[in-house]
Amino acid sequence: MESQLHIRDSRRAYCASLDISKGIIRCPNQKSAKWLVQMQNKPGRMVRDRKTRKGGACAQDGGWGETCSSYIDPKLRGWCQASTASQTAWALQGLLAAGDALGEYEEDAIHLGVKFLLSTQRGDGSWHEAYFTGTGFAGHIYLRYHMYAQHFSLSALSPYRRHVQNGKIRKSSWLKM
Repeated sequence: MESQLHIRDSRRAYCASLDISKGIIRCPNQKSAKWLVQMQNKPGRMVRDRKTRKGGACAQDGGWGETCSSYIDPKLRGWCQASTASQTAWALQGLLAAGDALGEYEEDAIHLGVKFLLSTQRGDGSWHEAYFTGTGFAGHIYLRYHMYAQHFSLSALSPYRRHVQNGKIRKSSWLKM
């Protein structure tokens, strides 16, 4: 399934959930949510290198990662790269917003993403990202904002916790709250 979005764009589904009360849906939430689930670096996900046609295993850590090359080559959108905290957080924000809008959550994918964030959090509460995830000028300048991982991870974990506490999402057996 080809997508017109990048993982980063999945956060835009949040805007759609804000307009649901007015009966306006601006984003293809269900389609975007399904695409995000497909692009998750999870056990069993195999990818095919579009240049060599060889298959291989993706990172199986439950997060999301997308190469900056996807801005040049649209076929690489959501394509397997090492998971990052900020990209995982963006995907989680998109899945939570889509679930709010549709009344149905992709719980397994959400739990795996949260588990990735919690397992990669450092002892001081921060996350490290080795990859560039900010786009200055696509194809020319990419940025690594050091606070992206901190800000977006917390911005995804907070609503996740509220959803679990309010019973919108079942509590995972490994989660300690």
